[in-house]
Amino acid sequence: MQTLKERYETLENQIDQIIQRLDEFEKKYAVELSEVNPVYMKSALNLVHYLAFRSFDISLLQDLKTFF
Repeated sequence: MQTLKERYETLENQIDQIIQRLDEFEKKYAVELSEVNPVYMKSALNLVHYLAFRSFDISLLQDLKTFF
């Protein structure tokens, strides 16, 4: 069983991995994003971030009350 500190570290690591993946997907889709009308840029970035986020098993984040 993990200590509370280890649980926080696990959570922090997963969040760091998600942020890194968001950056990777922004670079991966940079050409497509450059062609988006500026009016829709926030929506396009949101879609790219959603695709990156859904590539993770987020069960840990979905049920934090059992995590702590």
